[in-house]
Amino acid sequence: SAAAVGALRSLAASAPDHWLLAENTLTRLWLSLFNTWNLAVEALPLVELANERYPESVGAKAMLGETLAALGNYPAAIAAYEQALARTPGNAGIAARLEALRSQR
Repeated sequence: SAAAVGALRSLAASAPDHWLLAENTLTRLWLSLFNTWNLAVEALPLVELANERYPESVGAKAMLGETLAALGNYPAAIAAYEQALARTPGNAGIAARLEALRSQR
C-alpha cells in the first residue's frame, strides 16, 4: 500500500542500507502482492520505489512492466520492458513478453 511504501521511504532516509530496502526483499514483497494476492494497484508504489532505488535493475523494470500491464497501461508497460531489454539484449523471455504486450495494444 502507499502507506507501507511511505514507511519504506522514511526508512530509506534514515537507514538506506536496511535489509527491507534490498532489491531481493522488494522483489519478494512485489511477488506476494502481485502474484499471490493479485493486488496490482497496491503493488505499483512498491515497484516504483524499487525502480528508484535500483534504476539499472532488469528485474525491477520487468516488475514495473507486469504491474502496468495488469493495470491496462500498455504503453507504459511496453516502455518498461523496452528498458529491460536494452539492459539485457538478447534476453528471449523479455523479448517475448515485449512482443506479447505490443500485440495487445
